[in-house]
Amino acid sequence: MSRIYKRYPPEIKTKAVDLRKQGYSLYELRDLLSVRLATIQGWVKHVQLSPKAKKRIRWRILEGGKVARARAEAANRQKIENWKQGIQKNSRREISQRYLSRDFGRILCATLYACEGSKYPSARMLGFGNSDPQIIRFFLNLLRACFAIDEKKFRCEILYRCDQDWNILKRYWSRVTDIPSHQFYRGKPDERTRGKPTLREDYRGVCYVKYLNTTLQFTLQSIGEALMENAGKEMVEPEGVEPSHRQCH
Repeated sequence: MSRIYKRYPPEIKTKAVDLRKQGYSLYELRDLLSVRLATIQGWVKHVQLSPKAKKRIRWRILEGGKVARARAEAANRQKIENWKQGIQKNSRREISQRYLSRDFGRILCATLYACEGSKYPSARMLGFGNSDPQIIRFFLNLLRACFAIDEKKFRCEILYRCDQDWNILKRYWSRVTDIPSHQFYRGKPDERTRGKPTLREDYRGVCYVKYLNTTLQFTLQSIGEALMENAGKEMVEPEGVEPSHRQCH
């Protein structure tokens, strides 16, 4: 079957040649005139480009590259965001279907303490610090839910920068921890930060929570150490196998 070629008015070809001489790219001509790229190439292949026209074409290529890169970066960001949201959605659904037992809550609490808590005997009270309010809140929620706690034994210290207001930080961390502000120690700012402005607007210093009980401190520390001693051993039931069917070792 022979191909049927579309015939264009002579003025279209003339306009294409004129624009090409002005430095319009082939793709610009295609889009402006609604003509197939191959046809455009045939019309203008003998056009001699002036230095000014060549400069414009190079500029258009560079600008087109910037636009293409920006679109590619935006598409990649959206792809990453979709990937993150998919994982987060599955994770939230999985967690929402679980109800933590008291024993598992104690293990979670001890795991956090093993990472961020002060250790006996260098410290003789429970101490847990972090700059992330979610981590502090999560640790305290587990601690309060899984252990017998006397709220009067809580103390807090804030490690902060010279350009930050301690009173504002105290009110902020008191809301996060649900610990009364009168149980906060008045600390001093880090002198190493003097003259250096805080760059992160959401940075509220490090909240160091203390609980005046060595027994609870050592209990959390010991649970964490026991977990690490069992690292690599069979600690999780195989999927689809009932605990009663598992062999004892």
